Amino acid sequence: PKVVAPPAAATYVASFSDAKNYVLRLQAHGSLPSGRWPFRLRGCLESIEPGQAMHILRVVQLKKLEALLKGYDYDPWHELCEDLDAAIASAAATTTA
Repeated sequence: PKVVAPPAAATYVASFSDAKNYVLRLQAHGSLPSGRWPFRLRGCLESIEPGQAMHILRVVQLKKLEALLKGYDYDPWHELCEDLDAAIASAAATTTA
């Protein structure tokens, strides 16, 4: 699934609280398993720009739906943490370059 990034002129600025609430909403709707969050997830959400975290959460939600439709196994916690780690590494590489 292709997720289009919000336009650059968007006036809404997401916060860590927004990202946290979105994770809770995804858990409530079954896109993410309920229960405790992986330790890694909270650290990633605190380390990344919240708007980018919200975009990654939307992509993971769509990947989960695609997995359900196509009938293959999907570990949303692992995928989410991997995507957030990659975004953090990418941001670190661009700031050091």
